[in-house]
Amino acid sequence: MNKKHLDHQGRRGYTPPYILLRVMSIRKMSYKIKEFDVVALLRDIPEAKLVQGQVGTVAETLGDSAYEVEFCGDDGRAYAMLGIQEKDLMVLHYSRVEAA
Repeated sequence: MNKKHLDHQGRRGYTPPYILLRVMSIRKMSYKIKEFDVVALLRDIPEAKLVQGQVGTVAETLGDSAYEVEFCGDDGRAYAMLGIQEKDLMVLHYSRVEAA
């Protein structure tokens, strides 16, 4: 067997976060978002000066598929709080979660 087929230097590295977020937004997630879940934005919201990937906390449920999300700085102060559709959010898990 030829050694050049075992490893390919050009394929090493990490997948950029924007690709991971797009893949996650395409997949149907069976997890229902709840209050106090930590979520990431899947798209930019320029009117609130928020960009894709920013992390916030769900403060309240607004109907079946919208949530009030609070975004805080490192100092703990909220810099944005707005209603966001479920399709524009991805729940972040900090502990092991079994796949459905």
